[in-house]
Amino acid sequence: MLKLQFITALRLLNKYRQHSILNIIGLAFGLAAAILVFLYASYETSYDTYHPAPEHTYRVAQNWPSLGLNAPVSSSAMNSHFSGVEGVSDILNLIHMSPVINNEVKINDSLLKLENLYAATANFTEFFALEVIDGELDKVLTIPNYIALSQSQALRLFGETSVLGETLDNEQVTWTVGAVFKDLPENTHLKIDFLTSIQVQLLGEPNPLGNDSFTYIKIDPQQQVEDVATQYTQLYNDVVYRGENMVEVSLQRLSDIYLTANSRFEMKVHGSQFVVDVCIGLTFLLIAIASINFINMSTAQAVLRAKEVGVKKAMGASKQSLITQFLCESLVISTIATILAAILAVVLLPWFNAVIEKELSFDITPISILFLLGINLVVGLLAGLYPAFFLTAFDAKRVLSGDLTRGTTAVRIRKALMILQASLSIALIIGAFILHQQLNYMTTIETGYQKENRIEISGVNRALLFDNSERNLARAFSQLPFIDSATISDTSLTKSTNTSARLLWPGADHDVPILPFIGTGFDPVKTQGLNLLHGRDFSATYASDWHAVDSQGNETASIIISESVARMAGRDDMSSMIGETWTFTTGEESDLMIRVKIVGIVSDLTIGSAKHGASPSFFICGYSWMNEGNVVLNFNTPITPVHKSEVVEFAQTRFNLFNLPMNEVQYNYDNLYKSDRKTAYIVAVFSVLVVVLTCVGIFGLCSFSANRRQKEVAVRKVLGASKLSLMNLLAKEFVVLTVISAAIAFPITYFITSDWLSGFNVRIDQPWFIYVTALVLVSAVVWLTVASIAYKTASTRPANSLRYE
Repeated sequence: MLKLQFITALRLLNKYRQHSILNIIGLAFGLAAAILVFLYASYETSYDTYHPAPEHTYRVAQNWPSLGLNAPVSSSAMNSHFSGVEGVSDILNLIHMSPVINNEVKINDSLLKLENLYAATANFTEFFALEVIDGELDKVLTIPNYIALSQSQALRLFGETSVLGETLDNEQVTWTVGAVFKDLPENTHLKIDFLTSIQVQLLGEPNPLGNDSFTYIKIDPQQQVEDVATQYTQLYNDVVYRGENMVEVSLQRLSDIYLTANSRFEMKVHGSQFVVDVCIGLTFLLIAIASINFINMSTAQAVLRAKEVGVKKAMGASKQSLITQFLCESLVISTIATILAAILAVVLLPWFNAVIEKELSFDITPISILFLLGINLVVGLLAGLYPAFFLTAFDAKRVLSGDLTRGTTAVRIRKALMILQASLSIALIIGAFILHQQLNYMTTIETGYQKENRIEISGVNRALLFDNSERNLARAFSQLPFIDSATISDTSLTKSTNTSARLLWPGADHDVPILPFIGTGFDPVKTQGLNLLHGRDFSATYASDWHAVDSQGNETASIIISESVARMAGRDDMSSMIGETWTFTTGEESDLMIRVKIVGIVSDLTIGSAKHGASPSFFICGYSWMNEGNVVLNFNTPITPVHKSEVVEFAQTRFNLFNLPMNEVQYNYDNLYKSDRKTAYIVAVFSVLVVVLTCVGIFGLCSFSANRRQKEVAVRKVLGASKLSLMNLLAKEFVVLTVISAAIAFPITYFITSDWLSGFNVRIDQPWFIYVTALVLVSAVVWLTVASIAYKTASTRPANSLRYE
């Protein structure tokens, strides 16, 4: 019997070809897009889920409300305090060594850099899964001067992976390779290529103010995470800030870090929970809209089959058999559409991977087959249920009398579903535009420094930067004819600050907030394009600007502060602060203290992404704690490939520097918003697809409506109605439904987008015209879609429609 039902369904597909093709195309494209978006969302949520007990592992993060700054780091000096908190069973410290020691090693008379070099406590493997392919990782993490390296780095340094016992000679230490591990997969927030043990002789004694460590803790399942975070906050404020409420500690679940951590100090670029939520929402929307099309066209077409249903009932067909027939037809269509969707998804996957810059795969596995079968059954059954139950709910007499055709229930449901479709289309258009506008606003907002015609060379050893004011790299580069000015910096303004300290002004309390500082050279204002409000730039004309130590060990330097720092000092007249001497300190009385003179005040800087907003900071001349830094070149002409090659050649011949990363500052800044651009592009593409699917549904409904009103159109044409008036007559109903859709979509969209925009420190105001534009655009598309069918109907000779009347 079931076989007969499917055969009948296939014959009906052939009989109602237009209806079937529209249904299959709409479902296939909707499901294909849903499959692609679902693959992306699944991949993004898979980060760090394969590590041991990710649901009970947390990373310690700090937030300084007074500075508007947050960072996922803390001090390893706090371990003894952290471990005493109830419910904390284990603590791991992971310290990034590359910036704080000379990470150049000598191999066969060649100097090579060890990027992504980390030191870890011996319990690393209890927190993170690391596949060791050779050697003993425990040995590396417990015995000094041993190092583990990734498989790719072993190939880069030695040309092979069998490298146990090889040595890496550094000016501070000679490491022996004790293990080789498989490269970390992409779906982790970690970016580690080299791993060694924590050695005090290399890193020094930990300082509570140092914030040198990514700290991970394991919390017992029965312990409340919020209670641990509260106790950590209290400990930090008591131990480090002498009882002042300076910092708030939060705990980030390991599996949530990639999507929810919002910091400038991550190991690599992170994803966004918002993007995943959008993708999941789009997945359901696309399936829902495709299903709505299916339901609308099925119910519209089913009305034409009312007499067929009546005859079958009169001949003894049961309600159950009729429902089975309609569900079989629905399943046949959804099965064909699902197969086409899978083929489309495979074909479009390379393009989609290029857009999102991931390597997703859609392999034919038992899981993927079950996934497709599940979609097929859900869509087929849900979309077929209403037509099936609607048609079989009436008795044969009513169906054969034509009462079904005159009923309003089906019409109302179709209108309601179309309103839902149009509302979603309008909402997505508005959302895509606001997302684009917000992104554009962040990329063009004033950051406090200039990005055009500037190049940044990174990864330069500090010996060429800070150890000699007369012979540093910047002064040499400034001699090139196309360079207007050059400076050095231990911080890339498009990334994040690396170090912080306290500035004590006359009469200041010793518990003032710590501030990010940037070690730099001469001419940072001119070279970086800072906005100087008062005072002057650091200059070689003033030798005292550069950090110096006198014969008695007293240290001096000049600083340039941001206007927020000046306001923190409580002075109304900022210009009067020029020439004042403040104290640069790490906080403890026995620690470093430098007498610093204010020579300039600049506008606040937005360091890194504009999402984080501007924060107080200051520049210090000729001083840095970092082992390497950057050279910033300010060109007096637009940058060309010839200029770049000359800079590279100059660095190689003059300073023997090879393979240094060199990028335009504008390029680095634009890269901050790469993920956001991908989101905007994905939303825009799928918004267009939603509108197209909506048009497919409207096309089907309009075709049905036009067929039903053929005689009405013919009579009106005989009475003198023009084609345009007839087109408007048929389109009016659908345009009115679109306006109703806008009335529903506008407030909901405004609420959702307002909530999303509230997550940005700087944001746009929602423009009213985009709401009107979205309505006009969707209405125009609806009118054109309906008009194309209406024109054909209006062009039909009245005699053809009225010949049997």
